[in-house]
Amino acid sequence: MGADKIKILPIRRPPPLLAKSTRSPASSSTSESSEDALPAPVKKTRLGKPKVKTGCKTCKIRRVKCDETKPACDRCTRTGRTCDGYADVPPEKPARPDTRTVAFFRSIDTMQGDRTERRALDFFTKWTAPQLASFFDRNIWQQMVVQIGFSEPAIRHAMIALGSLSESREKSIVASPLRRTIPIGDPLASKIPQFVTVEGQDDPFALIHYNKAIAHLAQRMRQADNATDIALLSCVLFVCIEMLRGEHGPAMEHFKAGMHIALGAAKQKPRTPYNRMQSTREQVMPFFYRLELLAMLTGLESHWKYPVEAIEVVPETFETIREARDSLVHLMNLSMRHIRSLRLRRFEADVKDEDLATQHSLLACLSSWKSTFEAVQKGCFSPVEQRSAHILEIHYITTITWVARSDAISESSTDIYLEDFERAVSLAETLQVAALAEETHSSTFVFDMEFVPHIYLIATKCRHPLVRRRAIAVLRSSFRREGLWDSNSSAAVAERIMQREEAGLDVADGTEWPGESARIHNVFFDMGSGINPHMHQLTYFSKPDGLQGGWTIEQETIVLQPE
Repeated sequence: MGADKIKILPIRRPPPLLAKSTRSPASSSTSESSEDALPAPVKKTRLGKPKVKTGCKTCKIRRVKCDETKPACDRCTRTGRTCDGYADVPPEKPARPDTRTVAFFRSIDTMQGDRTERRALDFFTKWTAPQLASFFDRNIWQQMVVQIGFSEPAIRHAMIALGSLSESREKSIVASPLRRTIPIGDPLASKIPQFVTVEGQDDPFALIHYNKAIAHLAQRMRQADNATDIALLSCVLFVCIEMLRGEHGPAMEHFKAGMHIALGAAKQKPRTPYNRMQSTREQVMPFFYRLELLAMLTGLESHWKYPVEAIEVVPETFETIREARDSLVHLMNLSMRHIRSLRLRRFEADVKDEDLATQHSLLACLSSWKSTFEAVQKGCFSPVEQRSAHILEIHYITTITWVARSDAISESSTDIYLEDFERAVSLAETLQVAALAEETHSSTFVFDMEFVPHIYLIATKCRHPLVRRRAIAVLRSSFRREGLWDSNSSAAVAERIMQREEAGLDVADGTEWPGESARIHNVFFDMGSGINPHMHQLTYFSKPDGLQGGWTIEQETIVLQPE
């Protein structure tokens, strides 16, 4: 099916950033004016709190700001006016400050560093942190990380590296014209959107500060005071840096190092009473649980015992949408461990009673999660909460359908879930429409997996031609990277699988589906390397001689080549 038959949503471009600037490792951005090294000053809007009532009587009558010097204010004295003194004002309870605004301005004004470093920190605070947070964890990225960065050099340098890398990515997308790409040697493939790599994209400035962050962390680990908590947060930032660079291997190495530190810390008794850093650890650990899910989806084995059981993670009620997310992450991790344990044994008739018991327990816990989630879902009134709920429902649909068929050997076993697949695709389409309607541009990179890997899974396992094409269209028009999952590459791979499976069909109007022998059971594909992966080696596993026949393994390489 050609691209002209698929509705392709327009891609929302980010607003123009500072143009004509080139960063070098040792100098700030160069342009016609030295003022271009920092972004335009941010207009500081008044916080929502009462007006000050402590100025002198003369300044209050004149409606000007009083410097409150006593006994007579300098403002009146300098202008030759008589200062009439100060009225007795009863003390008021100070208004609670807007911590988000305070943290934002503090990051600009008082962070250490030269002009170029402060620019990267500014970009991290204004752009990178909010985008990394996605619909969850906004307080962690926009407040906790920034505040710890004031006192911890490893965190500060990691923030600089992230801010610089994300700015380079956004600039390349703005500066480069959107082009359509097509897998080489495949005249039937639809064209896939892709941005053009620009020179200097690897950002030596960011790599310098990345290395500084690692060096400072090594020094910090020799200290006993809260070193574990700083190491865990640093590992999350390092994983994020490698994800942004598109480097799968180093990202997973940082994850494994952080998990090793976390497991070691869990065995130790706390030396000091509960403090802020222990609270930091509690907020950081959920990132590692989500990274485990990413690691398993990319083929990494989990050799450690999972810290909780399925029956322990679903409470009677969820207080927040984030609590529901954390609960579902545990269930997804436990489900993935179960599914991976059966991926070969199910073909060898080696499914044991305890495997079936685990499957039934997971299905029961997932159903319980859904019932509990529906209660909190009814209170999701804001657009952000509604989008968060849509993401969680997509995750739930893909998880429960794969657990339900974890012991099945037939690819046709997914056909009965067509209605669920269509629901998940519809939710993803709704998320896209909402993103396009936002005043600010949507992020092209987020730390967490939202819908790209889940819709890719549906695009490869749902054989209904029309729903499948809708799923691929969602990937094609998303133009984003979620963790290590690139929507552009995922669309190309899913489309290639669809073409191979549908090669023998007469029509693709939904009336004819690929037969069992034509279906691909599994595909391994490398995610490429670098900020703009374009070449992928695919390994297909199929059973063309029937389910009792042997495996057929085929390999090919697809290249996303601009026209």
